[in-house]
Amino acid sequence: VHADASNFAHDVTTEEAYKQVLEAAEGLFEGQRNWISNLANTASLLWHAYKSLPAPASEVNWAGSCPFQSIHFSANDNRVLRPRSNLISIKTRAHTRTLSRESCMPDYRFRTWSMRLVAIIDVDCKVKSGFDQVDRVWLEHLAVLLGGACNW
Repeated sequence: VHADASNFAHDVTTEEAYKQVLEAAEGLFEGQRNWISNLANTASLLWHAYKSLPAPASEVNWAGSCPFQSIHFSANDNRVLRPRSNLISIKTRAHTRTLSRESCMPDYRFRTWSMRLVAIIDVDCKVKSGFDQVDRVWLEHLAVLLGGACNW
């Protein structure tokens, strides 16, 4: 059952949780190239994975994505928030080069096969520096998977 993909054990490492996210995402993307569906399922997988982990990961505010409406954007452009699992949040977000307001890590970008920037994975944590290098590595893997799994 697809809903079972969001069941995460509470005694796994961060790496094991991300591995489960990627494996579940691959299964959910099979035969489904619609980017809205795939982003929504990815947001749910990340949200449930983070909530299964100890702090600071469990202190996540949201997990989602911000697709760009155009491949041409400037630092002043806003992104409309799209499929996400979260506490209620803002409706648009200014383009920044950070993963969250607190962490100062680069955005996790996914691109089409033509290498056009199409969106970023957007996660936010209540805890300052709530994401680390482990998160970066696994979110980059997820970004590559998403980039190739959707008809943008």
